[in-house]
Amino acid sequence: MKHLICTLFFLSISISLFAQSPLVESFEDSVETDWILENPEFINTQSSFFTQESFKKHSVSLLQISGFNIPFTWDQNLSLLKRISKNYTEHTILQGEEADPIWMGTRVKWDDEISSLILFDKKTYKTVVDSWYLIGLNECVGTLTFPTLRFQQQFEIDDPRLNRLTGLVIMPFLEGIQNYEEYETELETASGEYVKGIGYDLNLDSITDVFLYEEIVNNDGYSPDSYKRIYVNVEGNWKVSWFAIYELCI
Repeated sequence: MKHLICTLFFLSISISLFAQSPLVESFEDSVETDWILENPEFINTQSSFFTQESFKKHSVSLLQISGFNIPFTWDQNLSLLKRISKNYTEHTILQGEEADPIWMGTRVKWDDEISSLILFDKKTYKTVVDSWYLIGLNECVGTLTFPTLRFQQQFEIDDPRLNRLTGLVIMPFLEGIQNYEEYETELETASGEYVKGIGYDLNLDSITDVFLYEEIVNNDGYSPDSYKRIYVNVEGNWKVSWFAIYELCI
């Protein structure tokens, strides 16, 4: 009987650790996943900024600026929603016009502040999550509909509707990054191929900490789609932190 009680106790712990939050489950059927590709493996490098523990606690994703000067990142596989839901349970869900009077959809806003670090145009900013948003009306016929994680505005850029500027966002806020370098670089895959992309040195020790690269997929010569990935140097091992597909809206 004692053995049975212990078994049930550990089973309950396992279930609680791996259980999906109801909030995440409610959106799983609304977000496509058959677009996800296999991620290449890169050979090891020198250890630098990120440890196993810091990588476990923080996400690194690609930051973009909307046409309304709002910083955001795509959450196409719900990984950011899953991360937030583990630590923040109190939230409000807005739908339809309450979520967005133009594009409708569903918006999730958390009661607690979720601090985040933005790296953009050689500067760093401390901000907080504004909301997670899944658009309702899609003006790009034939393209997939994906959610975004939006942050409170900290700056403005010129011609935001035409901009293609990007940066990084680390969530939650990570101490120790004040200056960083951004540069073109390349990594070698386990199969011996070299992949060109953008490197970020977050502690100015001349070792790449974050690697972003873009791959052209579904290229029919007229409307190619691109697939972007972010890898993080975790104690010398390259681990995928974020990825998204970008479809051309015609």
